[in-house]
Amino acid sequence: MFSNKTLILIIVGLVVLVGGVLLYLYYPKGEAPVPTTGGQNGQATDQAPSRMKTLSQEPVLGVAVEDRKVKYYLKSNGHVVESDFDGSNSSLFSSSVLLNLLDVSWSPDKNRVIVLFNQGGEIKKGFYDHKTRQSVSLADGLKSFAWSPDSGKIAYQFINSNESNISISNPDGSGWKTIFETKIKDLIVEWPQNSRISIRTRSSGLAPSVVYLIDADNGKFEKIIQETFGLAFLWSPLGNKALYSETDENGKN
Repeated sequence: MFSNKTLILIIVGLVVLVGGVLLYLYYPKGEAPVPTTGGQNGQATDQAPSRMKTLSQEPVLGVAVEDRKVKYYLKSNGHVVESDFDGSNSSLFSSSVLLNLLDVSWSPDKNRVIVLFNQGGEIKKGFYDHKTRQSVSLADGLKSFAWSPDSGKIAYQFINSNESNISISNPDGSGWKTIFETKIKDLIVEWPQNSRISIRTRSSGLAPSVVYLIDADNGKFEKIIQETFGLAFLWSPLGNKALYSETDENGKN
């Protein structure tokens, strides 16, 4: 899919970009490290003060950033809290109680969620719309899933005793259609672009993995990464590029 030269350029570009962002955040314009005492014999050192801020004093899940606000679920009771980046102006965004919460997946527009929770020893999934207050339990056969970039749909692998397929539906599970049938279990489903859905097998250093792209409209598919050992794979934010690495068949470089 990518030449070695292209892959190297992408990696170098990402390293430079991330380094620049971190440098900007850590040393804002016009601000220098504040000398503090702490060296030998009381001599000043160039140790910068911590810029870390505590948002919550208890465990949280599903942190989402929107319009310079932060929203997150409290793991203890499922309440949703909203605050500024530094934790100030904290307020209760939702007081709905959800116990035994395991994970939260926000839609890209940050209005809806799919939550995973433990119910009687079984992992269940549910959909909740924070604008309309709609709450729906999702089918047990719904496994790995991904939001569409426009937040209007979800793609997921559906597995039961008779079938295994990739389907698309509304976020509440209605209006579903199957676009791809497969015998492979435990796939990772991603939705990098509106027209393209990605599925891949779990990474292993001792077994090869593959990546497929599926047309969201007609179900046509193509293999974009051939059988690769130790595959680590990441789509770019725009979904038009990807980074990946691999090992040899013994799980080594």
